[in-house]
Amino acid sequence: MPELKLGAVYVPLYPSLTAESVEFVLNNSESRGIIVSNKFQLNKVNKIKNNCRHLKFIIVLNDKDSGSDGKTIFTFKEVQNKGLIFKADRPNFLKECRSHIKENDLCTIIYTSGVTGEPKGVMLSHKNLLSIVNSILETYPIDETDTFLSFLPLCHIFERMAYYSSFAAGGLVCYAEGIETVAHNMLEVHPTIITTVPRLFERIYSKILKNVDSQSQIKQRIFYDAIEAGKKYHLAKKAGDVSVILSFKNKIADKLVFKTIRESMGGKLRFFISGGAMLSRELGEFFEAIGINIIEG
Repeated sequence: MPELKLGAVYVPLYPSLTAESVEFVLNNSESRGIIVSNKFQLNKVNKIKNNCRHLKFIIVLNDKDSGSDGKTIFTFKEVQNKGLIFKADRPNFLKECRSHIKENDLCTIIYTSGVTGEPKGVMLSHKNLLSIVNSILETYPIDETDTFLSFLPLCHIFERMAYYSSFAAGGLVCYAEGIETVAHNMLEVHPTIITTVPRLFERIYSKILKNVDSQSQIKQRIFYDAIEAGKKYHLAKKAGDVSVILSFKNKIADKLVFKTIRESMGGKLRFFISGGAMLSRELGEFFEAIGINIIEG
């Protein structure tokens, strides 16, 4: 992340914000530049840029939507070209900047939703974020073999800490196009860890039950018996009292039902990390029964 190596402070914005909200954050944070994804977001900034006293430049990621003027609005490609020219003259610039950064320097400002008034900017230092990353890596077995599937807003600290932690562990981060494509993306990238909210579990659970209810009475009976066996098995396992018969029933249930469900999620999922709202007991017990752990973040 070059902006962090430069010692710059970055402020994430939700793409759903209105032009007025963007104006408030830009002025309140005294931001000098803003990076937008497309013409829709650029139009928002163009409406309010004259009211933003500190704003000096706009970078547009989609070249076709840039409206570049070479003075205040630049395409991402133009910025890359400027960077190549600058690097030729100052090849060690990033290293030099990084050497001057102190752990208590401001790293990022994350704004609250503003439900009870104007958004409040939460100031977080490099040490704030690194202390959380270190705690996560000490608590959870995450390493370079892990693949994360990310689809939650990166403006929120929960998802931000997930990808910081994966980077620190040397893992791979894959970004879903949106919540509608998560099921397809799981089959594409075979994630081992997904950070999410209870809403995703509700969608998966509902989809599974809808599919089961469309099957024959025999298949429905096999499914619900398997879930019951899985729940009893995991309860007994926690108590340290798994009988041979219960272990056998769970293995049969896994072969007939659970393995197929896990494969529909990529087949390599080690655990979910859930946050943002309370996870219902029903969902937690269901996913535990089929052999997928959900850790509450």
